[in-house]
Amino acid sequence: MFGFFTVPTATASTVAPTILNATGDALTLADNNLVSNFLIEGAGGHGIVANGIDGSRVSHVTVDGATMDGIAISNITGSLDFVDASVMNSGQNGISIDGDDGVITFFGDTTIQDSTNAGLSIMNLTTTTVTNPDSTTTDVPGTAQFQNLAITETTGADAMSLVDNDGDIFFNDLEIETSGGGRGVVARNSDRVTSNQGTISTVGAAAIDSEDSNLNMLLTSLSTDGGTNAIRMVRTDGRILVFGSGALGSGGTIQNTTTAIVMEDSGTLGLQSIDFTGNQVVADIDNSESLEFSLSRITGTTQQVINALNLKNLDLGDSLLENNTTTTGSHIQYAVDQDGSYVVSILSSDLMDTTDTLLEVQQLNNAISPVLALTFMQNQVELIGNGAKAADVNWIGSVQSTISGNQVLGSDDNQVAFDINNSHATATTNLLFQSNTVGLSGDSSIGLDVMSTSTSVIEVSQNLMGIGGDNGTSVRISGDDEGDFGFFENTFTATAGGATAVRFLTIDTGSSLIFSSNSVDYSNVNTFIDTGIDIDAVTGTSPIVNLSSTANNVMLGVDAIFSAPSGTTSGAILINNNLVP
Repeated sequence: MFGFFTVPTATASTVAPTILNATGDALTLADNNLVSNFLIEGAGGHGIVANGIDGSRVSHVTVDGATMDGIAISNITGSLDFVDASVMNSGQNGISIDGDDGVITFFGDTTIQDSTNAGLSIMNLTTTTVTNPDSTTTDVPGTAQFQNLAITETTGADAMSLVDNDGDIFFNDLEIETSGGGRGVVARNSDRVTSNQGTISTVGAAAIDSEDSNLNMLLTSLSTDGGTNAIRMVRTDGRILVFGSGALGSGGTIQNTTTAIVMEDSGTLGLQSIDFTGNQVVADIDNSESLEFSLSRITGTTQQVINALNLKNLDLGDSLLENNTTTTGSHIQYAVDQDGSYVVSILSSDLMDTTDTLLEVQQLNNAISPVLALTFMQNQVELIGNGAKAADVNWIGSVQSTISGNQVLGSDDNQVAFDINNSHATATTNLLFQSNTVGLSGDSSIGLDVMSTSTSVIEVSQNLMGIGGDNGTSVRISGDDEGDFGFFENTFTATAGGATAVRFLTIDTGSSLIFSSNSVDYSNVNTFIDTGIDIDAVTGTSPIVNLSSTANNVMLGVDAIFSAPSGTTSGAILINNNLVP
């Protein structure tokens, strides 16, 4: 073998020389080879073989129709460079890298088309520990890196297979398209897989399927049509982020899958500007760090949008949910059976055609006391059907909740805009309910329903609460422990009889109720008994609730302005310029 050789072009530098129909491997590299401008066709073995070499560089070479791998690389301990490599119609892998603690670099544009096995197979990259002169050690990873990689597979092969890698795998720009049922990126037991940007599009198979790996992938778009999953992350650390360009739909389309996203014991998945259409389930999550949707349009879901268990952070923002159905009773089900802190944020989204419950938050284990931070802000919610709810929270632990700037509208009976239930004996319920517009015209509907068996700090301010059905209630609270309850600058209206602005089923002794600058206008109602403030029961020994106002409240057309059991209150509320009771 020689370190350097040159073969002239076949036709005055316009056509590359061809190695045609070699009976075995067409080209085997040695150390320090420089090879450029070759066409290798129909090799009976591999197209190019590089095994245990150092310092070679292959430029502008096309390998077409190799019986085995187009390019087979193994056991590189030094460096190996390719420039503008093109591989197509390989009988096994397009490019195979097996065993490497050196540095393999593909510069320029690398293209792979229509392999029988994987377009790109990387396995057994290793990391070597080197002892420095000062006796410290440094880990030196084997590296495979690609400047611009494009893989197109129509044969049913997976575009990329990454198996048992402890080295660095890096893609500056990645473009993957499969149309024959092959997956995009398949990772098994591979650490430190990174992409800076790219697109993945698959038909009938997952765009990303990862187990026991660490991925840090930034993508411009990701699309899948059909198949079981679009993204599958099992015991996968790191993060996958799809950005799009900021325009709706620019991040790709995931459609017609069984479960579009599966995450189990994994890290972070962030999806922006992706459309989800006609999937049975959009996301099924178990014991993972973070799932984030932004500028997403989720339509035509047939079973459930999100089913999450022990997901530390769920964030849905600037998105549309429309024409989705649920077979489970809730579109977004968020459940917890492990201790810890959990964050749920639903922000600036249009949540239309909401049957049953839009967001259901549940704690399943009575023996733990997790912390919930719930933010539900600037959303438009349309409730459809008897008993539909925008949010239903059943927690046993600390609850920190902000519900602000939302519009919730519904016309069927027994609907509840927001239902917050905390049954912990000591953990505090903190709720800010502010600047919401709630209009429910069905009978026996409730705007805000809160039950807390522990200490409560609840502020209800600057809301417009409209009741349009008989026996509706704007705010209903059950406070079984001492609490601070403040109502400021709210407007309560009703157009049907039996309305109640604020009702306490229970309130504990020592609690305070501040009611200031509120307006209750039931002047358009002439049937049944309408109530302003109703305290059904005061609990505790020597039950006393402290009442106060810092400004006058106006109540018009209200039959029972204030009611409470005799001898259970101190202080007074200023209503129509009179102190009550």
